[in-house]
Amino acid sequence: RNLNDGGAFDWDDARRDCDALLARARFGLHLTRAWTVMLVGEPNVGKSSLLNRIAGFERAIVHHEPGTTRDLVAVSCAVEGWPMRLIDSAGIRESLEPVESLGIARALAESRNVDLVVHLRDFSQPASPEEERLAELCPGAIRIAHKSDLPRHSSRADDVESFSVSSTSGAGVDELLRRLVQRLVPETPPPDAVFPINERQVACLDELLAALQGRDVPRTRRGYERLLRGERVTGD
Repeated sequence: RNLNDGGAFDWDDARRDCDALLARARFGLHLTRAWTVMLVGEPNVGKSSLLNRIAGFERAIVHHEPGTTRDLVAVSCAVEGWPMRLIDSAGIRESLEPVESLGIARALAESRNVDLVVHLRDFSQPASPEEERLAELCPGAIRIAHKSDLPRHSSRADDVESFSVSSTSGAGVDELLRRLVQRLVPETPPPDAVFPINERQVACLDELLAALQGRDVPRTRRGYERLLRGERVTGD
């Protein structure tokens, strides 16, 4: 782009190009970093069983005693070719036991940092205050009616928000995986598309966009130079 000739430089076109690159940043960054998906729910809702079912081996300990999972347990896998890191977490409930409480606090904190949350609900049991609390804390979560191999509790008859999944039989697991990909990668850029693939490039593009919006010639020139040379943005 010829910034020396102010009349030949199309500021609006350059800004649109920069906007388009930044719009693809989330996709580009995940070409080198797995998508993170966290399973949340009350104790004994079946999070560990679902993680093991998806992973294809026993990565997490499964036990009938509530509170078995105390820390975050993760497994890496690929879903329809997309790299994902699935995270099992401590069951959310009021607990006086210090170690379990720490695990619950860590699970709630991590749920705000992942790309997507899957909220498991045991539909063989009635709804609880903790279940409603999780629904409020994770408004964008995929919600599943887990343990669908068991009879549904009568109070759940009218619930249509969740779809049924059983880690025991495998029913609904393929549909869950399809929905994960649909939410995380709703569309892929065309084969010839250009996009940033690391945080440094995103930072350079953010700085360049600010310069373009202000039609600042010196800052715009430096922004292009930094982007092309691969320099880190440290501020002017």
